[in-house]
Amino acid sequence: MQLQRCIILLLALLHVSDSAGESSCRDRCRLIEPGASCQCTSWCLKFGGCCSDYHEFCVRQEQFIEPKVLTLPPILPTKTTTQVTRTSVTITSTTVSTVTSTTVTTVTATSVGLPRLRIKGLETANRVGDWTCPGFENEVQFQVGTQSRRMFLYLPRGGENIPLWLVLHGTNNKVQDFLRYSGLNTFAKENNFGLLALQALPNMALGSKQYQFNVGIHGQAMPDDDVHDLQFVKESLHEILKLPCIDKRRVHCTGYSNGARFCMRLASELSQVIASVAPVSGLRFPTPNQAIRPIPILAFHGDLDQVNPWNGHGEGYWQSSVPDAMQDWARFNGCRLASGAAPAAPQFIEAGSYAVASYSDCNGNATVELLLLHGAGHQWPGAMWPLPGLGAKSSVDANRMIYNFFSSHRLPTSVKINDVLMVKDSRIMLETYTSHKALLVALLVLSAIVALTAVVRALKAQHDRQYAEIHSQSWDALLE
Repeated sequence: MQLQRCIILLLALLHVSDSAGESSCRDRCRLIEPGASCQCTSWCLKFGGCCSDYHEFCVRQEQFIEPKVLTLPPILPTKTTTQVTRTSVTITSTTVSTVTSTTVTTVTATSVGLPRLRIKGLETANRVGDWTCPGFENEVQFQVGTQSRRMFLYLPRGGENIPLWLVLHGTNNKVQDFLRYSGLNTFAKENNFGLLALQALPNMALGSKQYQFNVGIHGQAMPDDDVHDLQFVKESLHEILKLPCIDKRRVHCTGYSNGARFCMRLASELSQVIASVAPVSGLRFPTPNQAIRPIPILAFHGDLDQVNPWNGHGEGYWQSSVPDAMQDWARFNGCRLASGAAPAAPQFIEAGSYAVASYSDCNGNATVELLLLHGAGHQWPGAMWPLPGLGAKSSVDANRMIYNFFSSHRLPTSVKINDVLMVKDSRIMLETYTSHKALLVALLVLSAIVALTAVVRALKAQHDRQYAEIHSQSWDALLE
């Protein structure tokens, strides 16, 4: 009877101590507390039940996980010891930890650690709580299926919330040569953003040994091609975006010629990851277009380009004109003229060495802009030197214009992907309640069992101490 009363009293005290703070998010951010009157995890934004001061205390503290297309790899548990004062399950982008204890005992908490990166030199760079880049500049070999692929990665040391540019070279280019030719290697260092430049493989599908990315007519994959470049992009981004220092709303793609056309394919097939694109000498409209949102585009093209002619009717992959591709994107992005009518053919305004056409009244601020470079051939505008046999290069500073454009366009703060909401500030959180429901239920049940065991053990220890004291006093009385 006395043990029963102790249990009831202890549970009442625990309830009083917890209930006082369960209507506020102070010191409760990112905790899922079953039975609480309101919640302080970002899940409440979708499922309801947020505390009234959730935005005041928790919005800036929320941490996020990668988009669903970048599936998190398996992770191994590690053990730590901690002391806390309530039973809870904590879900963050870096940990899923079950913490169980009472006010009278300390128990072991099991947490899931961050996965190691597959990139040599960055294996442990994604440390918990470290939001700055470790600093990295090297060419990396990367295994994709049965193929060994290469890429160049640059990360500015100490950078935080940095954008990442996916850079794709032209036909028969090498990564390092293209970065020097375009000047992007030094430009990235001067402007504090990350570069992920991928190396293409020889195009054996066309009987060619020239390095090309897998993109053919209408911006689609080439048939019977054993080069899985889309998978290469997914897996490399999967690794790089584990780093907390990269702003996952600011992953952009720029490319030249064949690389530009592959950027347009990625705009169609990875629109939930690629925020905006800037093709040089390679603007295409993929047909069919699989993008699930409007895509901001800044394109450059020389009027004397003989490889991919301005007016189209070139090689098999290059039939539609550049202005037609621009207009197709404007329609896709829901752009409107001032009168509210659908976009007409682009109208160019002269600006010295180039003319510019733009559609600015578009859904999601997904503007479409095209620079017609006067007298320029098949070259990167503002390149360090002209490539021989491909015409003149424009003096336009494409790197600076692309940087300004990318800085103005991020992934939306709210994107629907398969009825799952992707929200929040600079690090995207993908709500995956359905897939984690079974795990959460199991964790909560385990937490309750361990908590009850801890309480019973604590009460038993208290009972034993009281019994020992009474027994000792009884012996003392007998010996008097």
